[in-house]
Amino acid sequence: MIKEGLGGFEDHPDKILTYAVELYSSADEGFQMKFEQLTQLTGELINKIYVQAPDLNTYLEEFGKEIIESPGVILPVATNDKI
Repeated sequence: MIKEGLGGFEDHPDKILTYAVELYSSADEGFQMKFEQLTQLTGELINKIYVQAPDLNTYLEEFGKEIIESPGVILPVATNDKI
């Protein structure tokens, strides 16, 4: 697999990624929802690229920010940590 440029992995990267998405989607409904939203936005992006929409550059810069940057899990800050 090294010859094919797959970094020595036995499985193809697409197979690894698909497995990871399935695993996280089944364990975390929030992840699944965000992944579906990003998939939908990707379709919209492809259409904008195809027609060379006037707002394409802005759309690219803002792509997925509201989904990715929204807090999924907020962890409490440890107060007794020693460094």
